[in-house]
Amino acid sequence: MLLINVPYSEKDEAKALGAKWNPDEKSWIAPGNTYVDYKKFSNWFDGDIIVQNELYLIEAMRICWKCGKPTKVVCFALKNYVDIHSSRPEYRYLITSMLTKMPGEVLKHIQEYYNFKEKYSHTIKDKYWANCCPYCDSLYGNNYLFYELDSPFYADTPEKARQLIMYRITLPLDMCVDLGDTFPIVISGQDYDVVSKMIDRYAIHVDLNL
Repeated sequence: MLLINVPYSEKDEAKALGAKWNPDEKSWIAPGNTYVDYKKFSNWFDGDIIVQNELYLIEAMRICWKCGKPTKVVCFALKNYVDIHSSRPEYRYLITSMLTKMPGEVLKHIQEYYNFKEKYSHTIKDKYWANCCPYCDSLYGNNYLFYELDSPFYADTPEKARQLIMYRITLPLDMCVDLGDTFPIVISGQDYDVVSKMIDRYAIHVDLNL
């Protein structure tokens, strides 16, 4: 099930398609969990990826580029998701530095346990949420963590995958995200499948209850 943004003037149309009003969430909810179920409600949600059942927080280690100390860094991964532009369900990991739409308890957790914050980048002349060094507070830019060949999250070998901790977060409802709001790792073709297999087989998997 997915929360959808239905204007009052369009509630009858959404209801006719099967949407249900949830008084606890104070929102309309689209029932189901497949591409066919959600496609007909696409006018009422922002984004193109429906995250289903679970969200992953990945923890890795990175040497600070400024002070040289080893620090914990995190990113996010989606595994079970529906691309609203494709009828094929996905089961490979989509790894991203940030999701602008996420449960509040998840954001609170990464702020509390990691030095993850909204900080100004002189490179892009704007603020964004990112990992920062807990010792010297230097910003770990997305290029430093995600686009370099030695990215700690590019686990294309068993040795690299064993260094990752995958925290599985169960979602009470499916969640819609916009890939335009994220910074995915550039993994394509066969490499994408290899990384997913390495993570599934060799990374440390832990359930995180928030």
